[in-house]
Amino acid sequence: MVYKRGCRFLILTGGEPYLYAHKDMLLNWIKSKNIFLVINTNGTHAEDPLYLSFLEKADQILISLDGKPELNDKQKGQGTYEKVIRTLNFLKEKNKAVSLSTVVTKLNIKQDNLEHIKELKRKYNLHLNFALITERGSTNHKETSLKLRPNRNELESFDQLISHDPLLKKYISKKMLSPSNHQHIKCKSYQFAQYVNTDQKIYPCINALGRDDAVIATTSNPQIQTLNIQCERCDCPPLMALNNILNNPLNSYFDAKMIIKRFIRLK
Repeated sequence: MVYKRGCRFLILTGGEPYLYAHKDMLLNWIKSKNIFLVINTNGTHAEDPLYLSFLEKADQILISLDGKPELNDKQKGQGTYEKVIRTLNFLKEKNKAVSLSTVVTKLNIKQDNLEHIKELKRKYNLHLNFALITERGSTNHKETSLKLRPNRNELESFDQLISHDPLLKKYISKKMLSPSNHQHIKCKSYQFAQYVNTDQKIYPCINALGRDDAVIATTSNPQIQTLNIQCERCDCPPLMALNNILNNPLNSYFDAKMIIKRFIRLK
């Protein structure tokens, strides 16, 4: 279905894709169709040779890490940081394209933590990916997410910090940090990017899970419906840029440039 619809870029996400029971069959199909494959993983199974082989089949790997060892492990579990580093060492040896995915919270936007992330970028030749923590979507714990989400003053301080850092400015969208991002957004990105859930429902993105008004199709009835989907805000930088292009086509040069940089990465 996805191939016939024109899909040539696919992200396996979750949960943890490695735990999916039919992953080998799925990977074989993806590679047979020559689809560009990104695996979004927690990076914590480096001791398992099958896991490393699983990652090798990807064109690009997206690994979650929130910063320095003590900060990361507080959020993700003791020992997680060292496991991720072992995975990064393996992927560096294999010359794989890797992005580091950092969820922005009020705990990890301090300068010393950002310097650590920059250090990792240089050491492992990483692309950086930042996104604000969100309470939306059935996969997120609302109470915890709201507690950890930076307030307006903290976001403004973070914005000031990165505005003087040429490296971070390349990877952190000002729209993501702007209070104006809290205005309602008409979502049109599903015309080009879709999230297929394990319940066979298809949504514009993972943060729309559980919203009956945002089910654009199902795997049994794949015809895309044209819906008037309104979101309080958009927490995904590339989809935010894509929606801005679709809603404001005459004023979207920098958003188009951001989309290209994000999704068309050449080694």
